[in-house]
Amino acid sequence: MSKTIAQLEVQFDTEKKEKDLVIETANVLLEKTKVRRRTSILIGVLLTVALLLFIAILIYRQLKTKQQHLQKENQLKDIIAEEETKNKVYKERMRISRDLHDNIGSQLTFLISSMDNMKYIAKEDKLKYKLTDLSTFARVTISQLRDTIWAMNKDKLSIEDMQIRILSFLEIAKENTKDIEFIFENQVENIEFIFSPADGINLFRILQESVNNALKYASPTRIEINMKEERNVIIFTVKDNGVGFDLSSIKHGFGLQNMKTRSEEINAIYELKSEVGKGTQIKIEFLKNR
Repeated sequence: MSKTIAQLEVQFDTEKKEKDLVIETANVLLEKTKVRRRTSILIGVLLTVALLLFIAILIYRQLKTKQQHLQKENQLKDIIAEEETKNKVYKERMRISRDLHDNIGSQLTFLISSMDNMKYIAKEDKLKYKLTDLSTFARVTISQLRDTIWAMNKDKLSIEDMQIRILSFLEIAKENTKDIEFIFENQVENIEFIFSPADGINLFRILQESVNNALKYASPTRIEINMKEERNVIIFTVKDNGVGFDLSSIKHGFGLQNMKTRSEEINAIYELKSEVGKGTQIKIEFLKNR
């Protein structure tokens, strides 16, 4: 009897162990299944995030490329519009210069010719002198008109352009004067320096007015024009060895005031020096990089 009970207990223990083993195995399998499921979910989430990130990067690049294309298109449109505006301005300048040359220029030329002819038939010396003055005035007007047209026909003026115009002006001055030495010196090394047409014509007019004033009032035997550069400044100097004058006692006439006004218009520094018996010097300092 006791033997049977012992066998039953062994059998019971064995069945219990087997049952526990089955349960433990089932739990292990269940845990593995949960781990695999969590891993699958994590991989799915990571793949989804990676896909969304890839799509976002792709969209960003497309938008950036599109924006760059739009910027280039806008820049191209701006360049085209600017060129069209320049072309229109150039055509208008050419039209105005042609009108000035063909209409006013031809009329002044006819006026000069008529006055020159009248001088030969005029009987009174006073009338001849008056006609001579009018003829000279008309010639000066034509010269100034040509200078204006010269500046209008250019988008920019170089040092070489200024030099050529100054030498041309001095050549005319030589032809109309006697016993006066004209000296021009260009010491500017940066020949690539550029003036705007407005700045160039104003500087030229100041030099022109300085020389004309010396010829009219100073009785010089020598007139010097010098161009040089110091650091960031182009310096124009007109100097004569004429009679000079006392700055404190003379009133600034239209010519002197006009030169000062032109200098202010182009933000240049105007300086006038003169001494009785020692001549006059006019200096203009023009800032290069503005």
